[in-house]
Amino acid sequence: MDIQKTRKQCTLHGFVGLLFLSLGVALIADGTYRRISESVVELWMAEIGLGFVAGLIGLLFFGSAVRFLVHMDRIAEYAERRQRKHRKSSRKPVLPQKEAEIRPLHRNEPRLQPLNVEGI
Repeated sequence: MDIQKTRKQCTLHGFVGLLFLSLGVALIADGTYRRISESVVELWMAEIGLGFVAGLIGLLFFGSAVRFLVHMDRIAEYAERRQRKHRKSSRKPVLPQKEAEIRPLHRNEPRLQPLNVEGI
């Protein structure tokens, strides 16, 4: 998955989730008003039932939007981890491998010779 597609899916699912959730709240509120004002039982029961269903679908889409949000974070984290790994592997080692490769810090400074301890 790329970040642009994931961002688009997150926005779309978030918008659809908000739409369904607000529709569910509106249907539940209208159903409760109909329960108080009208005597037809089937109408307000169906409206409140549809409101609950729409609200749950809205929550489902919001959960999907959060899932895509987590995917975006993961994509960014993996990209950063790959860059760090690439930078680390492309770096030359700082410390020399052998003692013979040691160079003096200053050009005028003489290199120290190993001490001969046989004659002491």
